[in-house]
Amino acid sequence: MRKKGLVLAAFLAMGILACGKKASTAESSAAATTAEVKTGQEGEDKESKAATEAAKAKESTTAETKGKEEGGKEKKDLTVITGTITDAAMNSVSVKGNDGKDYELNKIDKSDISGLSQGIEIGTKVEVTFDKDMNILSMVDPGK
Repeated sequence: MRKKGLVLAAFLAMGILACGKKASTAESSAAATTAEVKTGQEGEDKESKAATEAAKAKESTTAETKGKEEGGKEKKDLTVITGTITDAAMNSVSVKGNDGKDYELNKIDKSDISGLSQGIEIGTKVEVTFDKDMNILSMVDPGK
């Protein structure tokens, strides 16, 4: 009877330990870093390095938070150019910018071209706003 009680207690102890919450990798690495104690210059170097890494992690989190708009969407880097349409297809538009560069842009479902009085026609002067992926957000007559 004692053996059964001892075996039952052992299984119960293992079950309780197995259900315990594990520390995240960031917490465990921080705990491992703080457990190691150094003295002298080497200890000071480790402390300053740990403080620098913690500051960088905080900066990246802050930058990521600042880079988001309401609703959790990331802000997009937008570019506005003025130029002339040189070619157009169902889902793409080529524009020769006034800066002399050729832009191959993608027309997506969200592209707003309602600001064009003539629609998309080769030779039409346009002002185009597009994101970093070259997706057209809006296309209007220049000066509108």
